[in-house]
Amino acid sequence: MPWPLPWDSPCRPTASPHPPPRRPLLKPTPSFADSTLPLHYPPFDKISDSDFAPAFDAGMAEQLKEVEKIANQKAKPSFDNTIVALEKSGSTLDRATTVFFNLVGADTNEARKKLQADYSARFAAHRDAIWLNDKLFARIQTCTTNAPSWAWMRKACAWSRSTTATSCATAPSSPTPTRSRSRQ
Repeated sequence: MPWPLPWDSPCRPTASPHPPPRRPLLKPTPSFADSTLPLHYPPFDKISDSDFAPAFDAGMAEQLKEVEKIANQKAKPSFDNTIVALEKSGSTLDRATTVFFNLVGADTNEARKKLQADYSARFAAHRDAIWLNDKLFARIQTCTTNAPSWAWMRKACAWSRSTTATSCATAPSSPTPTRSRSRQ
C-alpha cells in the first residue's frame, strides 16, 4: 500500500518492519550472545547467574548513551530518528532482562531473588532517567504533535501516543510538583 504522506512528513515511518540484527555484548556470554537455536533461544544450560549483573550494568549504560544521542541530535524530530530509535535502544539490556525474568519466573533460586531485589530500584531509576529526560520528551511531543490526523497514521503512531499517555505524570510538561514526586 503506497504511503499517502509527503516524503518529508516528520512522522512518516520508513524503518523496516523487521527487527534489526542482534548486537553482541562487548564480551559475549552464553546468555546474551547470538544463538543458533530456533528463535534465537539462549542456551539456558550455559547461563550462569553471575552473567546477569555485568550485562544489566552494561545494558543500562549502553541504553543511556543511546538515549542521550537521540535526545541531543541536531536533526528535526521525526518518527524514525526519535520513536523508532528509542524503540531500538537498549537491545543488550532487553536481551539480558528477558532471559533473566524468564528464568526467575520458571526456575528461581536465592541468587536470582537477590539480583531481582538488588536491581529493581536500579531498573526503576534507569527507566526514570529515560522518561524524565526533558530533551527526549520534547522530541517525542514534537513528533506526535506533528503527526497527521489520518486514522492509519494514528495506528502507526500508537506506540508514541500510548507511551506519551502513560508517562504524562512524569512528563517534562507536567507540573513541577508531579515531576518532583516522580523523581523521589
